[in-house]
Amino acid sequence: MNRTLIVTALALAVAGCSDPKAANNANFEKAIQAQLDQSYPKCYVTQNFPAVIEFDVGGQRRILAALVKAGLVATTEKEVNAASFGNLKLSRTVTEYTLTDAGRKHYTADATKNLRGDPLGGFCFGKAEVTRIDEFIEPADMMGARVSRVHYRYQVEQIPAWAKADDLLDALPALKNDVATQREPGQAHAVLVLTSNGWRHEVSARR
Repeated sequence: MNRTLIVTALALAVAGCSDPKAANNANFEKAIQAQLDQSYPKCYVTQNFPAVIEFDVGGQRRILAALVKAGLVATTEKEVNAASFGNLKLSRTVTEYTLTDAGRKHYTADATKNLRGDPLGGFCFGKAEVTRIDEFIEPADMMGARVSRVHYRYQVEQIPAWAKADDLLDALPALKNDVATQREPGQAHAVLVLTSNGWRHEVSARR
């Protein structure tokens, strides 16, 4: 191969690497990482405090009990009105959950919003990073877009020690999965869409 052909080949290779629209591991990793940076810190527990749990939806009491054991939440018993009949007032005892000093250090107020759009606080932490692109499907046209399915591995760091307690991991499957990636990177796939500015993460799911 003469010098001109070598220079041309190198130029094409460099151009391919720097082209944000090229289908390659570097561009796909960048797109997936951008999405992970938006998803983390993740709010594993969302709850406003002080809280009284009237109905145990989604295992809230179990989760709060684990946070109590971890020292982030405290409980107190209090009397509240249950019903009134003329001058007769009936009361009942409920458990109120409040943040401890340690809990406030790890708690993010207004971390997200509930279904009504009201502010909702939570315990949010973690940083996820792509560790490897395993493979990708050659881009193809689908519903008017150029897409590729990418299989990758990721790891979640910056998880506090208290969040690794067995009680909390058993109550929060998402947290348990993320903690497990510290021993062995998790596997996931994403659907990436080609835009005018390069590849963009569209859908992600664990394999």
